Amino acid sequence: MPRAKSPHVLSFTPVAARLSGRRCSRAAAPKAKQCLTLGCDRAIAEELGVTRRHVIRWKRDGLTIWQADTIATRLGVHPAQLWGPDAWARAQLAHDAFDALARDLAIA
Repeated sequence: MPRAKSPHVLSFTPVAARLSGRRCSRAAAPKAKQCLTLGCDRAIAEELGVTRRHVIRWKRDGLTIWQADTIATRLGVHPAQLWGPDAWARAQLAHDAFDALARDLAIA
């Protein structure tokens, strides 16, 4: 039986807001100039060390607590600093409840 995926319980908005002043390098494109759009998906992806597709997916679907923790670590902060202590605590509780339910269903 495949393992259920962890719920996406956190919004990507605080990450995008924190990185909104970044510009992408567009280094991959030959003869391309620096992007003029502040906070574009490509600039955020470069800052986080992921692909632009990851950023688009996170904006659409939200983040699991594991993804949120990894992103916060890459930014040098605790996840509670990005999402607030209450939201982070609720996300952890939701994840723990999900894991408990998944274990119960796997046993049955």
